[in-house]
Amino acid sequence: MANTRALEIAGITDKSPNPTGGVIRREADGKTPNGVLEETAWIPVLFNHVVPFVSQGNLRYFIEQGQQSYASFGYTTVQHGRATPSDVETLGAAAAGGVLKLDVVAYADPFLAKDRFDPKWHGPK
Repeated sequence: MANTRALEIAGITDKSPNPTGGVIRREADGKTPNGVLEETAWIPVLFNHVVPFVSQGNLRYFIEQGQQSYASFGYTTVQHGRATPSDVETLGAAAAGGVLKLDVVAYADPFLAKDRFDPKWHGPK
């Protein structure tokens, strides 16, 4: 989900096409983005705007706050559906450091992780 300002910052407009493998959901007019970015539509937003912000040394804060939010709704398990090798290592370090209060399932992106992880791998290298 992205609000109007986030869509503006990301350059997503009524003229933005749906990317291959993704959908930019639209308002009833069929043109105006409504903020829902499905599948590959969110990847440019993530890598161009979110990752640089989160990478500024505040990842632990986001992990803690995210868990608090999920736990407040009664969730005990969360999942990361397209984890990079770095994400997997970060989550492993967070688990080892006692930061994770919820169970976390991380599915490594097979295209990014294929040369890095053994198929029998069960934790950070």
